[in-house]
Amino acid sequence: MAHPTSRCQLERGGIASRTLFVCAVIFFGIGVAAQDRNKAEVEAATLARQTLAETQSISIEGIKTVSIAAAQWRDSSLGCPKRGMVYTPILTSGYVVRMRDSEREHVVHVAGGRAVVCSSDPDPKAPAPA
Repeated sequence: MAHPTSRCQLERGGIASRTLFVCAVIFFGIGVAAQDRNKAEVEAATLARQTLAETQSISIEGIKTVSIAAAQWRDSSLGCPKRGMVYTPILTSGYVVRMRDSEREHVVHVAGGRAVVCSSDPDPKAPAPA
């Protein structure tokens, strides 16, 4: 004769099922967030490379990405204000992209479909001009 399932056993089974469901949602949600972040980083690096090539008149093929880091700035200058310009005071999230060509290391800030070359320092490994 089969034993009837008690209400307590049903509740425990229900809790286990809900816990498993929540864990699955969290696990797959994290995977999607990581994919979105990686896609955004690739897009930021691409825009930074294009902007750097255009503004510095260098070959896009010779530009290598060194690092990409998430950043947030206090205004629309993206952390690279130019003298005499007025910027909108708004928190702006984006990326700091460090790039290198054969002669220099460059820092490009990217946010909202915009890229700004902040600095272009001589490569410390390159020999000094004579």
